[in-house]
Amino acid sequence: MQLRMRNVALLPVLVIGTLAVGLVHAAPAAGQDENTQAQIESAMSAAPSTVSANATILANETDDAGKFIVLQEGSNGWYCQPDEPGSPGPDPMCFDQTWLDWMYAKMAGEEPKVTVPGFAYMLQGGSESSNTDPDAAAKGGDIDWMASPPHIMVLLPGSLKETTGLSADFNAGGPWIMYADTPYEHIMMPVGEGMMSEMGAMAEATPAA
Repeated sequence: MQLRMRNVALLPVLVIGTLAVGLVHAAPAAGQDENTQAQIESAMSAAPSTVSANATILANETDDAGKFIVLQEGSNGWYCQPDEPGSPGPDPMCFDQTWLDWMYAKMAGEEPKVTVPGFAYMLQGGSESSNTDPDAAAKGGDIDWMASPPHIMVLLPGSLKETTGLSADFNAGGPWIMYADTPYEHIMMPVGEGMMSEMGAMAEATPAA
């Protein structure tokens, strides 16, 4: 309990660091085509340069083994992915190993085994198919997309309601729990103006990549 609460207490420090550090622009590498370079730049815009400059850049597509295709190798243990073209708004993301394992588990329909805290940045904001249903996008049909402001996402071991006291109400102000009471629950911590809203109403709170 003390370990989990200590990590929650560190969240304001992450926010201050995020707002204080600028974003990095990737320099073209030999042999990269324009599309690959555009994906790399999009991916790196998701986090401060101290994170993204040396992160491994992953494509949104997977290989035959079900692993994300590597666009550019990194060295700091972080990963970044470009905007997902299937969503209506910008949503590149940078994340650590805990989040990568979470993503692979979700893709496989398995329950993630979160044993250490995980952190992810989405400083361009995000497009959310649902705040409560982790499978909403996969179910197809009409999706009432929602736009989230720039934010940090946090994974913690155990029940988030018990360890943090946060609610799933994204309009209450401050951080909230997305996918509450499911194996995929995580903390959404805004670092920009605004909260969740209907797509189109977040133009000022969700800057373009």
